[in-house]
Parts: sequence; C-alpha cells; structure tokens
Amino acid sequence: MDRFCHVDDNPPCTDWYLIFTGIAKGNTTLSASVLPLNLILQVILLPVFLLLFFGASGSVNPAFLFESIGLVLIVPFVAAQVTKYLLHRFKQSVFLETKLLPFF
Repeated sequence: MDRFCHVDDNPPCTDWYLIFTGIAKGNTTLSASVLPLNLILQVILLPVFLLLFFGASGSVNPAFLFESIGLVLIVPFVAAQVTKYLLHRFKQSVFLETKLLPFF
C-alpha cells in the first residue's frame, strides 16, 4: 500500500476526506459509499484535467491501472464479503461470542 500513498511527493490519499468528514461530523457512511465512484472518476478525468490546466496530456499503462483498481477496490470488497459470510456462518460460534466480539 505504501506505493500508492507517498506523503512526501504526492497529494494526500483519496480517502483522507473520510477523516475530515468525520471530524466535521458529516455523513461518513455516504462519503464511504461514493469513494469507489470518486476513484474511478479521478482516473477517467485525469487526462482531461492535465490537458485543461497544463496543456499536455499523459497516458497510463493499462496493466498498472487494472492492478491499482484491483488492489484498491476489488480486494477489499471481496475481503469484506468473505468476512460477512464467515460471521453469518459462525454466528452461534463460541469463539465468536467469547473471543472475537469482546475484542471489539
């Protein structure tokens, strides 16, 4: 994840606005739900903004683009779905009731 979020040479990560929304007591649930759309629009509109503001456009290697989308959107989504399935499956589990839930 470090290669996507360099504090010293890039602007802040896309999801920082969730932190600031929470600090401002905004609707973080709504903000989190539009995050994937926000990320996709940034990728699509980047060449347009480069051309508009700098008079030059750039290109992105499609392999890198798909890898990034997979790591940022698809992997967390699949992990969340697997976790949700496992929690529903082991809902009556002694481990879940006595060890895992009290930890949180």
